[in-house]
Amino acid sequence: PEVFIQLQDAYKKGDLAEMQLCQKIADEIILFVLKYPYFDAIKRMLSWIGHDPGSVREPFASLTEKQQEEILTGLHDIRRKYGSHGIELLEKLPEHL
Repeated sequence: PEVFIQLQDAYKKGDLAEMQLCQKIADEIILFVLKYPYFDAIKRMLSWIGHDPGSVREPFASLTEKQQEEILTGLHDIRRKYGSHGIELLEKLPEHL
């Protein structure tokens, strides 16, 4: 949620450039993650930042190890592109699975 809080704060300050940056980061993360089984992707990301969300249950699909690696790599790419920008997920990403 940090990126959306930052977006709201930028809006309150009238900082259009910061608003646009926050929206770009949020969009890029969301659109990237939507390529994968959504519920398990969210659960894996939560586990990477120290929360134990458990596993998905049928009929929801689980991520393969390859998909988990792809998500981790993609989020690292987003972090390299924009910096962590105070976003817990991007700051706490493990280097490897």
